[in-house]
Parts: sequence; structure tokens; C-alpha cells
Amino acid sequence: MSSFHEERRRDRAAEREQDRIDRREQADRDRQARAEREERARRDREDKRRAVEERRATRKRARRELWARLVAEGDTITALIVMACSIIPAVYFQLKALGGQDLPTGIAIAIAVMLESGTWVATFTGERAKRHGRPTLVFRTAMWGCAGLAAAVNYSHAPGPAGGWLAWVLAAASMGGVFFWELRGLSRRESGRAGRTLAERRADRARARHRAQRRRRFPEVWKRYRDILAAYPHGAVDLEDAWRDAWRDVHGADLSVTAPVMRSRLAADAALADVLAKAGRTPESVAVDLLLDDLFGSRPGDDGPSGSRPGTAPGNGPHGGDSGGGETVVKDRGNRFSPGRETRSITTDTARLDTVRDMVQEAADRGADLTREPSLRSTAKRLGCRPGTARELLDTVLAERGVTR
Repeated sequence: MSSFHEERRRDRAAEREQDRIDRREQADRDRQARAEREERARRDREDKRRAVEERRATRKRARRELWARLVAEGDTITALIVMACSIIPAVYFQLKALGGQDLPTGIAIAIAVMLESGTWVATFTGERAKRHGRPTLVFRTAMWGCAGLAAAVNYSHAPGPAGGWLAWVLAAASMGGVFFWELRGLSRRESGRAGRTLAERRADRARARHRAQRRRRFPEVWKRYRDILAAYPHGAVDLEDAWRDAWRDVHGADLSVTAPVMRSRLAADAALADVLAKAGRTPESVAVDLLLDDLFGSRPGDDGPSGSRPGTAPGNGPHGGDSGGGETVVKDRGNRFSPGRETRSITTDTARLDTVRDMVQEAADRGADLTREPSLRSTAKRLGCRPGTARELLDTVLAERGVTR
């Protein structure tokens, strides 16, 4: 009996355990189903929100595009407003003027509409012809002709005194729409002369002035230049190359070089060589001095063998003293000793040379040995210069007397 009860107890315990398992599994299934429902609801809400945002963005984008088109077509919109405001009074007073001529109402309306419509037909057909690159002179002639005829009708039949301000206003009303539409068209031209930027127009004017200067100042070269362009196929030769060839054909030299220019250069070279020879220098020695100065530099106030820094005289440095006399300054005439820049001034200081000559003459009058007197130190001290400069000046003066040290 006890075993029966024990068996029953185990069965009930197993049933309770199975019930707990079943409830737990059911709770899991319910929780999973609830999560799936919530996920579907969340996705539905997200899809709805995304759809709303897309519709909102589409409307916003459409508004921006519409506004951009309106801004881009602002000239067209304002031109159409001006056209409407000019057509209404123009047609009204044309009808009034034509009605006063005992014309039937239908005939007066037809004539007024013909004048205004003819103007705008010519205007819009001319605009289309311009877009397609066709000539527009005929269309513009018809447009301004119709507008002028309508303006004449309004001017001559305006109420009030003849030629009064109202007559001019009505005449302007008949032509105002056409005028402002033409302004709109001019602002939209993207090619041709009216489509150039300010920089392009300035460049074209400068190019035209340059061509005019060439034609005026070099007529022979210009004639040969035109012959070269005419001989070649159109566009086959560069304009500047043709000008360079024409210059060489006429003058036999590079651009800007002519026979007088070459004579001047040779004369300048001869004068420069003469000055250097009188100063006891040679072009080669000057070139070496300039090279050394470029490589190692020179201190401020340094009276180097070439004289001074660019554009200064030897006597103007802190150690040079006042020259007190005339100077002969010879500057490089471009690309002689230092290509691409101006060389240092090569100066023959006549005042210093005169001072050294006086010192040598005084020593000679005393019967002193000119190979020893005046001394290099006393000469440098009296001149206020470096010993190297004093040696050069002494050697120059003693060479005049045939004395060497």
C-alpha cells in the first residue's frame, strides 16, 4: 500500500514538473510572439517615418528647385511682368484711338491686337533664331517696326495736349516691353563679344593696341608678316612665329635687334673696354671679381678690387671718405659680365688718383726712391681706404712714370 502511495506521489510530482515545463515553454512562445509583433510594429513605424521623411525631403527639394528656377529665370519673370504692364495700356489706348475713327469695334480690336501680337511674334521668333545661331536682323527689324507703329498711334492719339507727357508715356508703354525683353536677351548671351569677361575684354584691347603699334612702328616687318600669313594655309602658322620670321627676314637678326642697335652695342662695348683699359682693368678681371663677390660676398664698406657694391661709389663707404672729385661710372649694359642682372659699378676715382699723383710728385721732388715712397701705409691712411685699393692706385700712378714696385 505504501508503494502505491509512493508511486502516486511520484506521478503527481512528474505531472507538476511537466506542467511547469509546459508553462515555461508557453511563456517562451508568448514572449517570442510578442517580440515578433513588437518588431513588426517597430519596422512598420520606421517605414512610415522614413516614407514621411522622404515625402518631406521630396517636397523640400522640389521647393528648392522651383525657387532656383525662379531665381534663374528672374529676368524672364520681371520682363514678362513689364510686358504685361506695357501691353494693357497700349492696347487700351489703341482701341480708344481706333474707335474714334468710326471703325467697327471688331475691326479696331483686330488692328490693335495685330500691332501688339506682331511685335511679340517677331520678338519670340527672333529669340528662337538667336538660340539656334541664325541671323536675327530680320526679326528685330519687324519687332521694332511693329512696336514703333504702335507707339506712333498711341503718341498721336493720346488724351490731353498734343506732345504732352502722357503721349510720351503711352509711346514708351508700346515699346517698353520690347526694350526690356531685348535687355533680358542681351544678359543671356553666352558667346560672342557680349559674352566675354572683363579680363578677356582687357586682354583683347591690349592685343589690338599691340598689333597697332607693330603696324605703325615697323611697317616693313608688318608687310612681310602679312605676306607670311597669306602664304601659309589659314591657321597653319603661329602668329608670333610668323612675326619672328618676318623680323629676321627684314633685319637679319633676332627680335628687337636692328642694324642701328647693333652699331650702338658695338660702340658701347668699345667705350667700356676703353674705360677699363684706362683704369688698368680688363673685362676678364672684372668678371672674376664679380664671380668672387657672388660666391663669397663682401662686407659693408669694403673697397674691394672692383670698387663698390652695386650703385655705390668707393668713396661713400664708412672707410672710403668723401671722394671730392668727379667720377666716371660705367655700368654693365646687360648680359656682359654677369648675365641676367646689372653688375657692380666700375668706378675710376679721379680725385684719389690726383691725390696719389700729388704724393708721388712730392716724393719725387724730395729725391726719394719712388719704389719705396710714398709707402703703402701712408697712402692708405691719407686716402682713407683699404691697403689693397691704395696699392692699385699707387701702381696706376707709378706705371704712368714707368716705375714698378
